[in-house]
Amino acid sequence: PELDIVVWAPSGRKASDISRKSLLFFEEAAKAGLHLATFVYPSRKLHERWRHVTFDQDQVRLLRSCLMKPDHERWLDRIWTVLDQVAGRVEQA
Repeated sequence: PELDIVVWAPSGRKASDISRKSLLFFEEAAKAGLHLATFVYPSRKLHERWRHVTFDQDQVRLLRSCLMKPDHERWLDRIWTVLDQVAGRVEQA
């Protein structure tokens, strides 16, 4: 495809925890040279899929990334390395 968009969120028991971790993940990834995006999504649209989450806010901040060019394929190993490192720091926070 010409555009691949990946959306994900860190684990958390409450929507507010997920939102906080998403913002922290975004900031830590940027420090490591990996530039992601965040956006807010209505909590009501996640109730069915995230039954284990307590929705203590109307929206949840999520992470988003796009791989738009064939050239990005050569960066995948580096991207995964940074994501793993950042995930470890965020889960400890």
